[in-house]
Amino acid sequence: MSTILPLSAEARERLGKGGSRTLRRLGKIPAVIYGQNKENIHFSLNEKEINSYYYKGNFTTNLFYIELNKNKYQVLPKLVQLHPVTDRIEHVDFIHVSENAEVKVVISLHFVGEDKCIGIKRGGILNIITHNIEVMCHPSKIPHSLEVNVAELDIGRSLHLTDVALPEGVRTVTERSVTIATIIGRTSADEASDSTENSQADSK
Repeated sequence: MSTILPLSAEARERLGKGGSRTLRRLGKIPAVIYGQNKENIHFSLNEKEINSYYYKGNFTTNLFYIELNKNKYQVLPKLVQLHPVTDRIEHVDFIHVSENAEVKVVISLHFVGEDKCIGIKRGGILNIITHNIEVMCHPSKIPHSLEVNVAELDIGRSLHLTDVALPEGVRTVTERSVTIATIIGRTSADEASDSTENSQADSK
């Protein structure tokens, strides 16, 4: 179950680019809450606090609790805008979430078992094709990531989303047949076949 994290917020007095620049100079980040057919709510965040959450990773799978103008909101990060050069957070979009409604979330895949992978031990290389997938679930069921074990994967073999165990209450939006990883490389049989062909060619 996802933990709801508190997030400090202040109402915005000025909107637009000028107001946003002023906030950033003061160590604050402009933000907005939208969704559920409600009016957009504009506010600002403490830059240090939002950075502490964002740079831990899996930011967009965290539920946050925001109190603003004596109102309380349960929200989920939807979009983080970064400065193109400095990567500093410039703006954050949040969406309203309700315990009674499912939300669509992008979840990262966490690959494990590379040190025990059969194919890698035989000289193959792990080729990760899909790093993130979309899932639907209730907010309390949002997983921070999904673990993918590649230990049994041999050269020439692939893992598909159907091979990944999903937590209870979580279903995929991404097509289940999608390939998420393969082991590329040449097997001993391939090398032996090439050696035989080369020997036959040399003998002619």
